[in-house]
Amino acid sequence: MIFCCMLLCIGNSFAQQRIDSFLQLSGVDRYYTLNELYGNNLKNQQVIGRLNALVLQKGNSSDKLIQYFWLEKRPLLDSLKLSPKVFTIYQEMVQKAEAINNHYLAAQYYISMGVNYNTLKAFNRSFESQLYCLDALSKDPTGKYFHQSWWLHIIANKFYEFKDYIKTIELAKIASTIGLQYTPDGHWFQKVNTNLIGMSYLKNQQYDSARNWLQQTLQIASTVRDTVWMGIATGNLGTIHYLQGNYTKAIQLYTQALQWCRQKGIWDNVASFCNNLADCYMLTNKYNAVLPLLNESEIANQKDRNNNSYLANQIKLYTVAERYYRKKNDNKLIIDCADSVKKYQQLYNQHFDITQKIKAEGEFAYRSKDLQNKLLLNENKLQKQTILFGCIVAILTASFIIFYIKRINLRKKIAEQKKALLEQQLQASKKEILDFTHHIVEKNQIIEHYTAEIIALQKQTKSFEQEQTSVLQELKSQTILTQADWVKFKLLFKKVYPNFFSHFKTQYPELTQAEIRFLAFTKLEISPKEMASLLGVSDEAIRTLRYRIKKKLNINDAKEIEQAVATV
Repeated sequence: MIFCCMLLCIGNSFAQQRIDSFLQLSGVDRYYTLNELYGNNLKNQQVIGRLNALVLQKGNSSDKLIQYFWLEKRPLLDSLKLSPKVFTIYQEMVQKAEAINNHYLAAQYYISMGVNYNTLKAFNRSFESQLYCLDALSKDPTGKYFHQSWWLHIIANKFYEFKDYIKTIELAKIASTIGLQYTPDGHWFQKVNTNLIGMSYLKNQQYDSARNWLQQTLQIASTVRDTVWMGIATGNLGTIHYLQGNYTKAIQLYTQALQWCRQKGIWDNVASFCNNLADCYMLTNKYNAVLPLLNESEIANQKDRNNNSYLANQIKLYTVAERYYRKKNDNKLIIDCADSVKKYQQLYNQHFDITQKIKAEGEFAYRSKDLQNKLLLNENKLQKQTILFGCIVAILTASFIIFYIKRINLRKKIAEQKKALLEQQLQASKKEILDFTHHIVEKNQIIEHYTAEIIALQKQTKSFEQEQTSVLQELKSQTILTQADWVKFKLLFKKVYPNFFSHFKTQYPELTQAEIRFLAFTKLEISPKEMASLLGVSDEAIRTLRYRIKKKLNINDAKEIEQAVATV
């Protein structure tokens, strides 16, 4: 009792150490360790509780998916016992693994699905699942197939059953180079995998390559005195010599191989090696040794009728037996053996057709689903591209609209600034012309004032000298708008009203220069009295000028003159 408690404590302590260290791991090491921790401790509540708390607090999405499988789905799998719901669960796990881009876990669930299908003898679905497993493994970014040499070997062995030896060699060779850290028994795996490669080369009649790999199998087995694989490898090497016509060497190797295979009860190999050894004796005319070997082959083959070599061994058995009985001239047994060859050949062909159908169905289902996935992926990609294109178009459109609006606003702002500047210039010009006009008016008013005083003085003084009369005339001339003043006035006026003079000259060509001046003064709202002063004429002359303009403009009221100039 104490010893059991000690073992339990040691076990818990070891599990606790692995729990504490698994978070330091990454990639396959992490997932493999976590799977082992859950798988080996499902009934240990203390370990599972600690593990769950750690995954909840610090675990990533893959850790939580592994936890979900072992706590939620694995108990269901154990209770369902290979019902269809089992595969629904595995499909769910695959989808969850793929959703988080964990191709290792997806491969794990696919290979498990394949094993379960194989148990149910749904070989096509099993092969389909293995192909998906292979596809998931190939997505390892390091190109190492997540170091799953055992899974690759299982898939390679399935291709061997389908007689696709080239694909078998390809996958088994990859399996031999990616490491053994996740393989249940690395030493055993090396033997079985090198033998698979060697036999694939043998079936493909590449004898030198076959010999090389089978020699490796024998060497690995010999280092640990594994007589099972020593017998298998030695017999397979004997087959190479047999097929190449080196019967003496083949007899030697078959004899040695049969000793080990008989001891270990490897009956499919016993039957095969006995058949080939019997044929070697036939071909070397040692007929007495033939029949005992054929009888042994028959017995051995009946002991293991479910092995994959059963039909091939039976065909070989009766083929050699027929030739033996021909030498003995036993017609009845010749016919019996020929019938047996025909019978087993038909069964073999049927089996081969079935396996090829299984392969074809599995590959078709895989490729169909793979095509659907690719189409869906392309649709999603196209949809994303369409959305992206739409976003780009929207951004470009929005940018163009913003640019266009900014451009309009900028133009509007520039126009407003230009308008404001022109308005400022216009107001400045208006002020300038008004100042100029008022200056002349004020000057005239002053001159008129002094002129009036001189005239009054003249009336009071009878003697008015000629010089004083000249001064009076000079003052009167100063009240008149000179040509230079008019030129300056006109330039200033055109700045403010650039089309004024041209308008009236074009529309009313009969207007005189004096009449156009009157209209310009009217535009500036200069009174008739001020006009008379500027032009050096009487008020009556201004009224006459206005009258002529009314006639020429075809208007009746003097106010209409002001309205006419206001619109220009």
